[in-house]
Amino acid sequence: MNSAAIHIVENDVIISAIIKMRLEKLGFAIDGISKTAQQVIQSISTNRPDLILMDIGLDGDMDGIEAATVIQKMSPIPIIYLTGYSDPETLERVKETQPDGFLIKPFSDESLRTAITLALSENPVF
Repeated sequence: MNSAAIHIVENDVIISAIIKMRLEKLGFAIDGISKTAQQVIQSISTNRPDLILMDIGLDGDMDGIEAATVIQKMSPIPIIYLTGYSDPETLERVKETQPDGFLIKPFSDESLRTAITLALSENPVF
C-alpha cells in the first residue's frame, strides 16, 4: 500500500467518486475531495496532501489552472491535471503552471498510477 495522501479536485460528483474508488483500488489514501478552487485552497491551508489531482473545469469563479497557481504559491504540493480539455490555449495555460503530470479523460488505472508514481518520485512524500 502507498503512503501517499491524494486530494481530488473534481466538480462532477460521480466522476470524483469513480476516481476515489480507482485510487483506493491502487492503494492510495484520499486526503479529501473538492468541487471548487476555493474548497481545495481552503483545504490545503489546514491539511497538506502529498499530491493533488486537479480537474481544469471547476464550479465557481476559478478554474483548476487558476487554483493550481494559487496553491503553488502556498505550498510545493505536486499537481497532476485530470481533464477533458486539451485545446492549444488550455495547454499553454497549463504549461505556465509546470504541472507534475497531465492526463486526458478517460484515463486508465495504469496511466493514473504511472503519473502519480512519477510525480511523487520527483517530490518525495515526507
